[in-house]
Amino acid sequence: MSDHAQVPAGAHYRLVVEAAADANVLLRLLEPFVIHDVLPHRIDVAHANDALQVELEITAAPEIADRLESRLRAMVPVFDVAMACLRPAPVLTAA
Repeated sequence: MSDHAQVPAGAHYRLVVEAAADANVLLRLLEPFVIHDVLPHRIDVAHANDALQVELEITAAPEIADRLESRLRAMVPVFDVAMACLRPAPVLTAA
């Protein structure tokens, strides 16, 4: 189990993934999030025209979000990935 008290607050991101419509794709899309210990706040899946559109909202450090985007792009069944920062990470100041 992770100690989330030691994880700094991150930025809030939305990733939109377009991929082949296959039941196995959903599981494969979530694997990188497990590997990086990132639990999505929201997942929405739509199926149209033999493709899936999956929207995921996460909070993560910018380098982790970039790594997740890259890993999703590298997957064979993925056609496209778009990432947007919905809320930047808070700026921590020394006390």
